Amino acid sequence: MIKYLQCIFCYLIACGTVVAQPTFTTSSVDAAPGEVFTIQVSAENLVNIVSMQFSLDWDPDVVSFQEVKDFAIPDLGSGNFGAQEADQGRLGMNWFDNSSSVGITHTSTDLFKVEFRANEQIVQASTAVSFSGAPVAIEVADTSFMDIGMIPVNGVITVLDPNNLTNLDKAPITIGQNIPNPFCEDTFIPVEVTESNDLKIEIINLTGAQIYEHTEFIHPGLHKINIPGDIFPANGTYLCSVLIGEKKVAKKLFYNGK
Repeated sequence: MIKYLQCIFCYLIACGTVVAQPTFTTSSVDAAPGEVFTIQVSAENLVNIVSMQFSLDWDPDVVSFQEVKDFAIPDLGSGNFGAQEADQGRLGMNWFDNSSSVGITHTSTDLFKVEFRANEQIVQASTAVSFSGAPVAIEVADTSFMDIGMIPVNGVITVLDPNNLTNLDKAPITIGQNIPNPFCEDTFIPVEVTESNDLKIEIINLTGAQIYEHTEFIHPGLHKINIPGDIFPANGTYLCSVLIGEKKVAKKLFYNGK
């Protein structure tokens, strides 16, 4: 009996380690009021995936949906998307692989792009583009036809004053979205500068109360500015302001470690 239970235990452990969840990501973008732009939806660790479905949501007061385009996997097109609730900030998708009995396998691949227009009346506002279960529930299935789920990594769209936007190809300063986001422990913000400069980071909660401030002098190069997870008093959304010289960028942080 003991050996039988040990065998079952080992089998469950083995089964639990065979299937790894894929990671789905929406990219982050800085945009000017009124600008039309796209975000990239991509996936990693797809192994014999035969179907996937999920929803994306965003704040419709910050950006408005335009279209879905640039489909990069077989059998995926505009007909796989339901935009009936796009004016409420929700987009559903459902895909099934009709081209192969073994599904698709990609270490890393782009799936599609979503085009938005930034609200012309809003400046210094942000919205996450989040994976969600409404109006379409989250399900990812491999050839076993079992739902293996996903690891979501949500991007952030930030609408900035045009004076704070620069040509990224020529910009002396590049400030990226924090990685990872959402996060449960520490996270970091990638910053690249071509000249030495002062850096200031301020984090506030949604009521406007400051919970963190950090300043330092940085030299030319790529830097990973660490933000410790223990500064956050509770799970939730926080606003992060990064100031380098005269360039200021606002980001949303999603903490989930309590």
